[in-house]
Parts: sequence; C-alpha cells; structure tokens
Amino acid sequence: MSISDFISIDTLLFDYATGNLNEAEAIMIATHLVLKPAAQIKIKEYENMGGELIKAVDPMNVPDRMFDDIMNIIDENHLSKNQNCQESNLENPYRIPEPIYKYLQETVTCDEVTWKKTFRGLHVCDLSRVIDDCENLNLMKLKPKCNTPKHHHDSPEITLVIEGAYKDEFGKFGKGDIEIINDTAKSHKPMSCPEHGCVTLVLSPSGMKFDKNWHKLRNIFLKL
Repeated sequence: MSISDFISIDTLLFDYATGNLNEAEAIMIATHLVLKPAAQIKIKEYENMGGELIKAVDPMNVPDRMFDDIMNIIDENHLSKNQNCQESNLENPYRIPEPIYKYLQETVTCDEVTWKKTFRGLHVCDLSRVIDDCENLNLMKLKPKCNTPKHHHDSPEITLVIEGAYKDEFGKFGKGDIEIINDTAKSHKPMSCPEHGCVTLVLSPSGMKFDKNWHKLRNIFLKL
C-alpha cells in the first residue's frame, strides 16, 4: 500500500494481514496489535478470507526441492534475527512494545533512548535512518500538558499512541489508538494529557508543515 492513498484503519489491518504494508507501516500495525489485542480478531478474519481464496486456486506442479528451499530461507532469516538480538544485549527499560524496541538498537546508547529536544516539552527519536526506504518515522514524547506547534501535512499522517494520551482538533486518543489524518488541508495542534503526557509513534512522509513562520524557520534545522 502507498502512503499517498486514502488510509483507514481497516485498510491498514487488511494490508497487514495480506503482507502488503511497507516496513514502517507494518511496525505501526504490529505495535497496535500488541497494545490493542482485540484488533487481532480482525487480522484473523482477513487471514481466513485469504485462506479460503487460496483453496479456490487450482493446484500446480512445483519442483520437488521447493519446500526444502523455502524452509532453509526461513531458518536462515530466523538465525540472523536471533544473532542480532544476542549481540545487542539491550534490555527494554521503557514501556516500548517489542515491534518498535528492536529498531532502537541502532539509536540506543548507554541503555537510554536517544531523544532529541525540539520544541518546548517535545522530544523526538528518529527511527527513519534504521529502516529501509522510510521517511519521517519518529517516536515523539510530549511532557504533560504540552503541545506541538500547529501544523499540517502534505501527505497522510498516521499516529499511534504508545503511552498516555493526547487530544487535538479531531478527537482524543489513548494508549493503542491510531489517528489517521488524510486531509492535507487541515491543521492540528496535539496536546498531551495533563497527568502523564504521551509517547507516540508517528509516520509522516512529508513531515510537519508548520503554520507560523517562526516555527517554519526553526524546522529547517530540526527537519521534523
């Protein structure tokens, strides 16, 4: 699926079940499923639909060694992933779900997430540089009762709440919720909840387009 298409949560879940998401989108949905286990029911439904379609396909002959070759590839990939995990020896001292945390191995030093301070109360950890063909996938941490500057986007934005909650012009979003903004003409100004703040995973290929000139100028250097 292309991020430029009109996006809905059902579209994302369907494309996840059928293997049609890119890596960044797949991380987003895998994390959503960890935080909202009930959504796995929908994934199971889509997988069952796919299974029924496969049953309807006429069988065809394949080389005798194809099954063994496929299993060998799976074993090699599984071994490679296990080696990478063993070499990192990083524990997860944060409440960051595993689908995201394994990518932090490239950005974690001294067992701490590398947060970059941007605007008041807003810290960012860039995951884009450790994911192939990915633009603007960030962990964002807002301190309690803080907000991002008002901004819009030139492409759809997907935001997943990992901890806490925030609200904006389109509603309130808590742990495990996904907000999708398809209308690039509309601006918003997310504000974190006053008790705990929030941590989010944000996928926005076009980045933030700030409404005020001062914020636009500052973002030349921040590149959010």
